[in-house]
Amino acid sequence: MTSCTQAIKAWETKHEQKAEDAKEINITCQIPPLTKLDNSLSALKCCQKLSMSTNMIDRMAGLGGMSNLRILSMGRNNIKNIEKLDEVTIPSSHSPNWTKSHVFRILKMSYSLVILCMTTYHVKKVGS
Repeated sequence: MTSCTQAIKAWETKHEQKAEDAKEINITCQIPPLTKLDNSLSALKCCQKLSMSTNMIDRMAGLGGMSNLRILSMGRNNIKNIEKLDEVTIPSSHSPNWTKSHVFRILKMSYSLVILCMTTYHVKKVGS
């Protein structure tokens, strides 16, 4: 199976760019497929759109540190568990009208069966 570190290095080789500076990273349909996320994703501090669809990822975790993430595409995976999405926050300086930083704006999970999602996140607008 392909690790996130290997997929990121392959992306850097293909695009001749450091992944940590990229705003959009597409590591979909890896051969062999990605099966789990790891802490190497936390180095992607500038990434605004991360596409990892069409793999065999079964658990969403390890996304902490991706403070600029706006779109996460995880369709066509084997997601069974979603963990620690509260670690992926947009700092208050980016969203001054909110009392608490909120998670990313778009989560795409088409053709994925989510078995377990333990937490619902709510954001309250200031003055409401």
